[in-house]
Amino acid sequence: MPTQEEPSPSEQFQSVFREALPLDTKLERARTELLDLSARNRLLNLPRSAKSARSITVIDEKSVETYRLLVKEGKAFTFLPGREATKSEAAKPSEEAELDEISELAQPEDNSMDQRGVFARHSDTRLQTRLTSQALQKRLLELYTDASTLEQEQGVNILYLALGTLKWIDPKDAELVRYAPLILVPVALERGTAAERFKKMCRPISPWKRTWIAFTRSGYLNVT
Repeated sequence: MPTQEEPSPSEQFQSVFREALPLDTKLERARTELLDLSARNRLLNLPRSAKSARSITVIDEKSVETYRLLVKEGKAFTFLPGREATKSEAAKPSEEAELDEISELAQPEDNSMDQRGVFARHSDTRLQTRLTSQALQKRLLELYTDASTLEQEQGVNILYLALGTLKWIDPKDAELVRYAPLILVPVALERGTAAERFKKMCRPISPWKRTWIAFTRSGYLNVT
């Protein structure tokens, strides 16, 4: 017995406007159907260890403090590399060295607390990473070049700072653990000259959660 073929995305899109529904309902359904709900969408799945990922992982920071300083107070942030490898460590190449990452962090110069019980390293304007100094500057330059080119050509900002992630398990494969950003802050990378450090500045925030809301409503989802 022949089975009925499923309609193509374009046919489904056209069917929305053919149905006897209010216009606002049709527009809402059309918007939902245009969303990318696959794992390729970085609003649903942040690559955390891929070598080709154009991103910088910030560690040993407090999202609340970063948000307060960056968004509410409008301060500019810089980036800190990890502890530089010693000569003996540099002579022993490892998997982490190939990734331009450092296993140990730089020891904080000031480990004091303020009246709120927050460490000084968590309330400053320097974001800690595991990248070597050379790798960090290379990654920042790549991000800066890509973002500038796309904004000049298409008028779109692609730089965001993700604060916090939601760990979820792919309903099709229980072994696939993914991480979705909870808060995305639009930012810009700036520097005066080639000799200066890159600074991260906050941009006006716009709503973006439509993709994640649609995904969570699409079916069963394991969240931890």
